[in-house]
Amino acid sequence: GGGGGGGRERSFERRGPVDPYDRYGRENRDGREMRPGDWNCPECNFSNFASRTECKRCSTPGGGGGGGGLISTSLSGARGGSSASSSDAKDVRTFTPSASGKSTRTADTLVLDLDGTLLNKECLVTAAVAEALLEASAAGVDVFIATGKARPAAMRAAATALTHGVDLSSFLVGPRTPGVFLQGLDVYGRGGGALYRAKMPEDVVREAFAMVYGGGGGGKKTNPADVALTAFAADACATLRSHALLDELSALYHEPVSEERDDVDALLASVGAGGVQKLLLMASSSAAIDAARPAWEKAFGPPRAEVTQAVSNMLEILPLGNDKARGVATLLAHLGADPARTVAVGDGENDLGMLRLAGCGVAMGNAGDAVKRAADHVLERGNEEDGVAEAVQRFVL
Repeated sequence: GGGGGGGRERSFERRGPVDPYDRYGRENRDGREMRPGDWNCPECNFSNFASRTECKRCSTPGGGGGGGGLISTSLSGARGGSSASSSDAKDVRTFTPSASGKSTRTADTLVLDLDGTLLNKECLVTAAVAEALLEASAAGVDVFIATGKARPAAMRAAATALTHGVDLSSFLVGPRTPGVFLQGLDVYGRGGGALYRAKMPEDVVREAFAMVYGGGGGGKKTNPADVALTAFAADACATLRSHALLDELSALYHEPVSEERDDVDALLASVGAGGVQKLLLMASSSAAIDAARPAWEKAFGPPRAEVTQAVSNMLEILPLGNDKARGVATLLAHLGADPARTVAVGDGENDLGMLRLAGCGVAMGNAGDAVKRAADHVLERGNEEDGVAEAVQRFVL
């Protein structure tokens, strides 16, 4: 079941599994610890999950298979809308192969947003979602993140799955995995190598800070009670005035701590030649952001920059011509992945282009109306009811 999409009818043809470990340079699961029943192929020495009856890389028969299906078990515990607990997760550690021993997946690539999608409202990965991602990866699906978060923040958010005994760093988001960060401004490819980086014009940075803190390009600062502005530069954030909102950005959303600088000149000098990549305006309420948005769009919309929104009480300014869709398209091309065989899942305005790019665009149950209209499919569940696990079950495996 589930809601209808926005008028784009697409389907996938099943085809043989693709080896993401070779494609991404992550052989032997990037050093992942083997679990009971896992086996090394006698022909090519590839490390296979216990569920596989033949080698994922060379198809040599071996292993024993067996175990209980992860997604069916995890979702059954979430039908009432609650997330599986960490103690439940300990009982769902093995995989159920298809009757033929072959992968039954219907997509090659799964692209996931984080806030409002993979993460619940506490910005945590639930047990059911963690297990679903583990099973998708085991089935040969290439899973990666496309988020507005900085790369370290995405890693910290994914690490919350360790509470349930699941390590996502070897295949979802880690030092050696591909991914799209900062709304497509920071893209990493095979082996975690830098692939693309965009930079904000300095005049936009100066004017934006002047709009919030007063002065001109580093002049006198004020401390607005209901808004704060920070600049993202790769793995760091910088601002002109500390604020409780920016503390929340770090503590709840896992983002880097916003370091206070004396003025815009000092801020720009602190980020080095790479420059500022994006600006994030955070308010005490969504109403405050809605009230501020027209002025920000007038000042920084095209042809100067891009204005987008991922979280209701935040507004983001990006370099002109950049968004998640561009970042995802760049990464898919780098990996040789077919967009038509890709499932993308998201909930926010900033996900619209990504959902249209993918062969199967899926909106979370908690997504806004515009996102639901643009998607091929709408989930019954939101991020508080393990919606990503539903997406994996319905559209990936």
